Parts: sequence; C-alpha cells; structure tokens
Amino acid sequence: MRAMAVAAMMALLTQPVLAAEVVPYKVIELPRTGQWVLNLDDDSCSIGAAFGEGDGQIVLKLLRFEPSENFEIQLIGRPVDQFMRVEPIKLRFGEGAFDEAAATGGGVNGIPLLLLGWHRLVADPRALAISPAQEAAITSFTFRAPSRQWYRLATSSMKNPLAALRDCTTDLVASWGFDPVQQAGLANKPQPVGNPQDWAKEEDIPTVTGDLRHNAAFVNFRLDVDETGKATACHIQALVGASVYVKPTCDKIAARAQFTPAHDAAGKAVKSYYLNRVVW
Repeated sequence: MRAMAVAAMMALLTQPVLAAEVVPYKVIELPRTGQWVLNLDDDSCSIGAAFGEGDGQIVLKLLRFEPSENFEIQLIGRPVDQFMRVEPIKLRFGEGAFDEAAATGGGVNGIPLLLLGWHRLVADPRALAISPAQEAAITSFTFRAPSRQWYRLATSSMKNPLAALRDCTTDLVASWGFDPVQQAGLANKPQPVGNPQDWAKEEDIPTVTGDLRHNAAFVNFRLDVDETGKATACHIQALVGASVYVKPTCDKIAARAQFTPAHDAAGKAVKSYYLNRVVW
C-alpha cells in the first residue's frame, strides 16, 4: 500500500450550527488533527484523516472500489464502540439532510471499526451528479444515533480530498486492464443471471476456532467478466475479518457466478467487471 498526503488548499472553516435540528445530546466537535491521506491499493482507493486526539480520536475513511458517486464510510476509534449495536445511525456531510445507515462493526488491531455502508456526499437521490462546487462547500461530517452523543468532524473543504479520490479510481480501472473511457460509457454493465445471494452458501463457511468463531467477515470482491458473460478472475478488494474467508469467497463465488455481458455504447459485448460484497 502506498500513501500520499493531499494538501489542504483552504483554511479550516468555522463550523455552522446544526440546521434546524433539536439537539438533545451534547455535540462533540473534533478538529482534524492530520492531513488527508490517500491510500492506493491494487483493488481500491481510500482517503482518510484523523480527528481529535488520544482515546477520543476518530479516523474517518472513505473508500471507493471503482469510479462512482458512492463511497463506503468507515469510522475507526474507541468512541465509535458505543454505536456498534445501535440502529439507525444517522449521518450527513455538511448541513444537508441526514441519511440513515445500517451499521456493522468490526475491529482493526483491537480498535473498534464501524462500517456505515454506501453513501453519497449529498443524500438527496434526485441529485444525479455532485459538482466540485458542492464538494468544496462541504466542511463537516456529522453522525449520531438514538440516545447517543452527536459527533461532528471538522473536515475542512472536501474538494481536494474527493478530487484525489476520483483520480485514483480512474487510474485503478486502467491498472486492471480496462479502458476507463469505455467503461464509463457502457450501455450496461455485466448483469448477474439469477440471485447473487445464491453464490455463497452456508456449507462454504470455513471452520474457525477460538476468537474467530463468533466474528463475521466482510469481503468485497471483484469479478472480471469476459465478452461471453463468464467470470474469468476474482480479486479481493477489501477484507474485514479473518483471512480464512478469502479462499471460499473467490473459489466458490467465481465458480457459481454467471452473467449477461457488458455492452459498449455501440451495443457490442465487451469485457468488464462486477463488484459486490459477501458477509460470512
């Protein structure tokens, strides 16, 4: 994994008051205490920064596995442990509407990790595209849950971090051997034949012992799909959990998956890829 710092081009802005929301619990404001850091893996791009210090520190991490308006949100730090078994968690960037998340929990080296699923910078589903001006205007990330404290992370402008993340995912597709321009203009992506939930079965779950036996694993994977709809390769994009879950994810799912192929703008079948996640 390589890391590069994304320079902040705007000073930290004073955070506005939460818009028209009743705040029954204390809002904990955490300033950004480090640079945004872009991580480039073979199958994913992420950008993250730390907020606060010591045991009160929270790391906000945004992940993308392909060019998209969506990203997966991860929160890492001891304060997020209180949110592990509470739903729904509400979140928002800036002062827009709150979005709801069905959170799942894990850990990184003993530190609680909260997965908040896939979200957009703007929760309104009618917003088809998010402009650089909207990204620049976002200067905070807020999350809360019933009967829990509110947290607001002072991100400063999100323009440069998200621009870096966007460039990273374009390069990512090229590194997989696909033409980013062609993939962005597809008439349709590969479509599963049948229900993808049938690709992973209970008997595929590996036998684990000790501390692993009660822990779930979250595995993001990518299948390369050729012009006939056949899955030709499997790649693990991200893993939260034990490495013993990697082999059944690729071996079993790649063998069972079937697709109708992708088509370019002219209607010609072309090779492409398919992304999903399995929870063991």
